[in-house]
Amino acid sequence: MNLGFLDGQDRLIRELKKTGKPIILVLIHGRPMSIPWAKDNMDAILSAWFPSEYGGEAIADVLFGDYNPNAKLPCTFPEHVGQIPIYYGHKPSGGAERMWGAYTDDSHDPIYYFGYGLSYTKFKLSNFSVDKKEVQANEIITIKCNVENTGNREGAEVVQLYIRNNALGVTRPVKELKGFNKVFLSKGETKTVCFEMPINIIGFYDENIDFVVHGVDVDIMVGTSSVDIKFSQTLHIEKTYKVEDKVFSSKTYLL
Repeated sequence: MNLGFLDGQDRLIRELKKTGKPIILVLIHGRPMSIPWAKDNMDAILSAWFPSEYGGEAIADVLFGDYNPNAKLPCTFPEHVGQIPIYYGHKPSGGAERMWGAYTDDSHDPIYYFGYGLSYTKFKLSNFSVDKKEVQANEIITIKCNVENTGNREGAEVVQLYIRNNALGVTRPVKELKGFNKVFLSKGETKTVCFEMPINIIGFYDENIDFVVHGVDVDIMVGTSSVDIKFSQTLHIEKTYKVEDKVFSSKTYLL
């Protein structure tokens, strides 16, 4: 199995690198790619996926700076094929977290993580807050943070909300995306992102096939990718209960 370029494509970009000219690599693809050499040697990489009929115009707008990209990766890009399966929401017993290390002889870190993406400007997250530390059944947790455009042009950042449910019994992923908000900001502008997260969002099917929320500690995380977590806080759910109203994503809005 090969997740990288075809031989001819790989030779081409290596020869182009020898010219000493700046190179922007544009990927037209339909799957994650293993491109560690390109990551380290290209001046920039634009992932265009399959952009359809107007894709050429859209790519040109990004390359010439007429449009500021703001997308985030919906999947994980492995460094090599031996890392597969690789994804951000693996179980705690998965290879990436085993007590003796990775399940491969090489690094288990991908070249690009789920939720990763760059822009022509920069952003700063601050003033993170969670309005509760202990939660009763069916309550709503309000999570806020400020997003500031600290760069030189307008753009958008995608603020992402993750949880880690530390319940015993049925094993839960190390991280689960539970909400996101794309925030458009002018140069120097700041906005406040608010996530309203019903506690029922933490529920899952237990070993009896009951959809339950466990009385347990839950880690709340906010960041700009599955790895670039800026803030975290632990809240405690007081007791276990069955869920009648299932919820799977947070309500998000700007203040």
